[in-house]
Amino acid sequence: PPITRHGKRQQQHGAARISSAAAVPATERHPFAKPSAASAQLLHDDGGLVLNILCALDATSLARMCCVCQAWASAEVENRRVLWRTLCLQRWPDLGEGLAVDWRRRYRVLLRDGQPLSQEKVEDPLADFSFVVQGRWGADAPVAFSTVVRAGRYSANVSMHGNELEFRDAFQLEAAFSAPVPLPASWTASGPSADRLDVSILVRSRTDDTVAHLICFSVDKRTIAAPLAGARNDPSGRFSIVADTFNFPTAAGCGGLFTDGQGKRRRTQAPWLTNMIDTFPAGLEELITGVRLEVSPLMLHLVVEPQLGPEPHLRGMRLGFGMIVEFADGVMQTLDGALPLCVKDVPATFEHLDWV
Repeated sequence: PPITRHGKRQQQHGAARISSAAAVPATERHPFAKPSAASAQLLHDDGGLVLNILCALDATSLARMCCVCQAWASAEVENRRVLWRTLCLQRWPDLGEGLAVDWRRRYRVLLRDGQPLSQEKVEDPLADFSFVVQGRWGADAPVAFSTVVRAGRYSANVSMHGNELEFRDAFQLEAAFSAPVPLPASWTASGPSADRLDVSILVRSRTDDTVAHLICFSVDKRTIAAPLAGARNDPSGRFSIVADTFNFPTAAGCGGLFTDGQGKRRRTQAPWLTNMIDTFPAGLEELITGVRLEVSPLMLHLVVEPQLGPEPHLRGMRLGFGMIVEFADGVMQTLDGALPLCVKDVPATFEHLDWV
């Protein structure tokens, strides 16, 4: 339609407003559109301002704001009683002064209307710990793999001298590598090899971010040589091998390897180990003449894929701690998971570690 004189004046006036608004920086037109460094620093430095903001929040927003930065979390900790007492009395009046009350915990408990709080830490002693599994193809070799894992538990049943032993709380680690690790050429070639896989396991406490050394062990090529030869042609390309740690011990323990008087490789016994036959049935310990720590069971997960080449690659491992028991009649037997390192005793056992 044709533009009238009145419509033309409106169009010109609107264009002038647009041009004048464009000349003003966006931060001046909308000062809160994008927080500036100065405003962020003000919130960081002015504790009173942060406290006023925290006091105006509901419980969910208060908990979320404490996750933004350390300064805001510190403000919540320093003023926790005031903040959470206010929220409690807003929702549940007439609760009294409560000078020695943890008001934040009171709010959480009452909010659940009688439903018990999570008992994860009580039921799962492993909840506060994670583990680092790290391996090298020889003591002085570079790190071949390193991964963080959570521990689990499994059940083991053992028949020994007419006694049926059941270990329902055995400790186990399952490590999956982010990228397959190639086996050394000597491991896939025939003949003896001096190469070994040295594995160290560290444990990290989630509560205070400290770390301790748990155990070292060494895997000999011969532990998987025979099954590897038959399994590498698996059509799926993925297979697992149970390492023969009974005939080829891993010298599990602490410190470096040394050779004892009998020519066997050993390490210093881990300081967290206690008497490993305390849990055996009465009278059975009298038949036992020797016990040694062993990584058992030990399962290596391998893969053969065209894009990786013709040789097998290590993609992970599963391991538990057991022992080799020697009886008075000369018989030796592997007991998987038969150690004081059962899951329920992990927190008490780990108190013997050197945390740093």
